[in-house]
Formats: sequence, structure tokens, C-alpha cells
Amino acid sequence: MASLFKENGSGYRIMFSDGDGKRKSIRLGKMPKKAAMTAMSHIEAIISCRLAGQSSFPPETSAWIGNLPDDTLTKLAKAGLVSFQRHTLGELWKSYRKQKKGVKKSTLDVYDYTEHRLFAYFDREIYLHKLGYPFCST
Repeated sequence: MASLFKENGSGYRIMFSDGDGKRKSIRLGKMPKKAAMTAMSHIEAIISCRLAGQSSFPPETSAWIGNLPDDTLTKLAKAGLVSFQRHTLGELWKSYRKQKKGVKKSTLDVYDYTEHRLFAYFDREIYLHKLGYPFCST
């Protein structure tokens, strides 16, 4: 499904075919061959999930995506493999609260208390991937 190529002096490239039969490639840059092989296996897992219509990746692939640097995630996003969005904990909380409309005053008090305690410990601007939650989806 995917192929790994060594480029002269510039590292590795992974070529793959998406669901439409188009050939695409991602340049990985200089890295050990074992790391390039690992990247290729995760990219194959992503492609398999997309072709099977699954909305989530295997846990090890999700963890791998969550630990990638932004430039590599941008490459995967340009190739159409993932959507690259980094969300903060504050954004997640705000989204959660928007969904909880029409609740009792006592429930709102609990939410306010939870918000106070949560952000007393965590920074609102911390990215979710720093907390171990990659939040990258297809």
C-alpha cells in the first residue's frame, strides 16, 4: 500500500496511493531507517482506516500522530491523511459548555466549580496533545 524510498542525501520519502488511486508522497527528511519504517506502517494504518470508513485510528497510531512535530503533521494534512488542528483545553471546555444548554442552576454551579478547579491546575492555553490527547481526526 505504501512504499519507502531513500532519497540521495535528503532522507526518506513515503509514496502511497489514496482511495482515489492517486499517488501521493510525503518527505520525511533525514532519520534512521527504522523510524521511517515506523512512519510508513502508521501511514498504512491511517490509509486502511480511511478505506474501511473507520472514524478512528488504532491507539498506537493515534499516539504516534499526537507526538509528531507540527511540520510533519502539516505534511500529513496536505496529503489528506489527517486534519491538523491543535486545540487548547480552554477551547474544549468552551465547546463542552455550549453543548450543555437547558440545565438546572445547581448543575451550572457544579460546572462553574469544576471549571474553577480545572483551570486552577491546568492552563487554559495548554494544547490537548500535551495532555496526551492528540485530537487529530480524519
